[in-house]
Amino acid sequence: MMGSLSTVTWVVFGVWLTVGLVFYFVYGYRRSRPDAPEPSEK
Repeated sequence: MMGSLSTVTWVVFGVWLTVGLVFYFVYGYRRSRPDAPEPSEK
């Protein structure tokens, strides 16, 4: 079923996948604080 999709569809999918992955890794990198102490558990 996926093999019958047009080339344009695959290119658009690849672009959106790349944008999503870049956003995911940039957001995760900016939000991570490996040098910060862990919050204390209550």
